[in-house]
Amino acid sequence: MIISSEPLIASRGGGETCDHVFRGSGNESIDVIQGSEFDVMQTFDEARDNHDKYAVCHFKINPKRNITHEQMLQSVSMLAVEFGFEPDTCTIVRHRKVKAGEPDADEHYHLYASWRNSNGKCLDSSYMRVRQEKISRTSEFLFGHDIVKGRHQVAVIRQLRDEGKADIADHIEAHTPDLYEPVQSAFTAIQHQSALRQGVNLGKLRRSIRDLRITSESFSKMVEGLSSLGVSIQKGEKANTYIIVNNKNNKFLGSANRLFEMKKGEFANQYEALQQGKDTSFALSEDERPVKASEMSGDEDFSPVTPAIRLRQCRLWLIRAFHPEVELLTSGPIILR
Repeated sequence: MIISSEPLIASRGGGETCDHVFRGSGNESIDVIQGSEFDVMQTFDEARDNHDKYAVCHFKINPKRNITHEQMLQSVSMLAVEFGFEPDTCTIVRHRKVKAGEPDADEHYHLYASWRNSNGKCLDSSYMRVRQEKISRTSEFLFGHDIVKGRHQVAVIRQLRDEGKADIADHIEAHTPDLYEPVQSAFTAIQHQSALRQGVNLGKLRRSIRDLRITSESFSKMVEGLSSLGVSIQKGEKANTYIIVNNKNNKFLGSANRLFEMKKGEFANQYEALQQGKDTSFALSEDERPVKASEMSGDEDFSPVTPAIRLRQCRLWLIRAFHPEVELLTSGPIILR
């Protein structure tokens, strides 16, 4: 799961963000789970009237596998507890967008949380990226999903241990290969835009290449399969570096090892061995085995209970589980001892 956020400036208004979230093209469907576009626009109006810099915080929740309605509410509740906003009043929108080769990951969520709550207190925005990753990794642990390696994985593990959640921290550490190696993106934003001008979507190409790696029985079969994608491998300018180029114009698209999600040295060794007539068979790990729909954690559960009540129930459960030092009053505020 990847969670990102952006504070939206009140003076700029909510028209642009609402156009994307409530009417964005390219989505199979757009479902408003809680709140409305009117609520978001009203929050912007109130923030401007109060001369606040920010109106809302726009969170995007992007699971690597589709999650149930209940699991989504748990993630929202954890975000609310972590950053101090009111989950009952936020707006939640689900987008469904088909991803090539990922039929079980075609949903993501947009969440608008008011920057200032009803008590006049602003959302706690310090170290947001690290704390968002903590919620992402915790969600993966709770939902039984594969652990995604984030840029702040070591800091997340340390923070979870400081909070007394050693079981979650131990699980994340055990399921994060190359924990202390920095995370590198498969391609940069500049490379993505350059590829688009060539008629190539690097996101789709990366998924296709990953599928090719997973389904190929050997390294040579993987390399041969690139021709069907309209790309090929060439040696880069630097030592032990190989790149993917567009067969139509021979232009650079991205680093070969990053698009194949392999270590630079490992890819170079295998490719150079292949040039010498040696081949390598692939043995997929359990984590790389394709996930079947039947192995998902369950179907969505839409009960007649209102979303606001369900959010509060999830929030209370999470606070009891992860913050035992907090005393809960079911009909009143949260009181710290």
